[in-house]
Amino acid sequence: MIRPGIYTETPSLPSAGAAAWLEHICDDSLAAIRKVHSMGGDFVAYDKGGDLTLFAFAPEHNRAVFSDPDTYHMFGPPGPRGSSQRRLSLGLLGLSGQQHVRRRRLVMPAVRKEAVEAYQSPLTEMVEQHLERWQAGQVVDLADEVKALARKVTGIFLLYGQADFPRGREITEENQRWVDAQVRVTLAGVLPVEAPARSYEAWLDHGATLGRDLRHLLRERRAALRPGDRDLLALFLQEHDQGRLSEDDVLGEVHTMVNAAYQTTASSLTWMLLLLALHPDVARDLVDELQSGVAPAPGQSLLECVIKESLRVVGPGVFTIRQTTRPAQLGALKVPVRTIVLLSFFVTHHMPSLFAEPDRFIPERWRTLAPSPYAYFPFGAGPRLCLGIGFAQQMMRIVIATVMRRFRLSLAPGTRVDRHGLLIMNVRDRLPMTVHLQDGRFSHTPVVGNIHEMVDLPRATAARRAA
Repeated sequence: MIRPGIYTETPSLPSAGAAAWLEHICDDSLAAIRKVHSMGGDFVAYDKGGDLTLFAFAPEHNRAVFSDPDTYHMFGPPGPRGSSQRRLSLGLLGLSGQQHVRRRRLVMPAVRKEAVEAYQSPLTEMVEQHLERWQAGQVVDLADEVKALARKVTGIFLLYGQADFPRGREITEENQRWVDAQVRVTLAGVLPVEAPARSYEAWLDHGATLGRDLRHLLRERRAALRPGDRDLLALFLQEHDQGRLSEDDVLGEVHTMVNAAYQTTASSLTWMLLLLALHPDVARDLVDELQSGVAPAPGQSLLECVIKESLRVVGPGVFTIRQTTRPAQLGALKVPVRTIVLLSFFVTHHMPSLFAEPDRFIPERWRTLAPSPYAYFPFGAGPRLCLGIGFAQQMMRIVIATVMRRFRLSLAPGTRVDRHGLLIMNVRDRLPMTVHLQDGRFSHTPVVGNIHEMVDLPRATAARRAA
């Protein structure tokens, strides 16, 4: 058992966390995890029935966990035997050990540099076609527009071989509900908190619905399968036909693609475009760069800096959880087997010891900044570094550049911007933005909501036309 104060004598050992710091973790994981860090420091321990859960925020802790996937396995409640919960965890994100290594090798050819480069032209064309629907003076829900675009990309390149995929909106919305329910069940299982009433039942219900929808998607994709199809789902179905993957394995990979290719990309792009709309000086400089026709030196592109900084300030992932499979050493602490370790992308990325003025959106910092891969890790780190990083970065470059060259997006004063989601951070509700042809007249617009808890927004500046 962890007794209060047992870890307070040596700074390198964890302090004992207070239950009060976790009060709202099942409703607002980001706020609660930031409170744990602000009150307890970089290493905080909790006891749940004699089992140990550690919040570990510093780069050295990230290094220990991410660099040793054999010791630190992915963690989540498995669900009842035979349930959809178990099948949904059979994709790349949920696997550990040799299962993960073998599946990673299977996926790797589809995301190599040459394959990603081949996507550039069709991806650019798809983005441009999507934006043809936007008209000057129109008010669009930016969050919904980005989600629709992400579904198209996920559908044609990964899931279905054509834009979007059957019941795409329903599947992605049900997946968000399932993920949030799973997070509540997971956190309540390892921390001294109670999940909201019926969280477990909601988790099972959403999982069953999601499982049925994904199986229907598999049947439709198989019926439409043609020789030479190169989307990832076609690859997985071929592996199934050759006896190397079970149907449940394929179902798990479809679920992984919905999470990794759609959810995180849509979230990232929405925050990037929002941050540019709220930082007129940065937006103006970015448009100048894009319209100059001059290619910046490698590593000096403001576009690349904007993407890196957005992923740091309001990246999609809030935290990740691992469990030890054997005794380990984490910092100065000997960690017993089955210890839960929670790492937070957001907290590490907002440490003032690593990033000056960490809550400010300052893309220029990346002209000279070169943090370690365990201080800045929006795509994870170590042997489990996200396989889709090249594709995701390419999509971000294309979408941001195409939108900014063609349009200026503005919010109405007083627009409410809140975060939503426990594991993947999205914008809550609608995000109405007015579309203007790109005229360079960027200006600050005051907004309300808990976005101010994540990023310090600039003061108002007068609109002016770009040079």
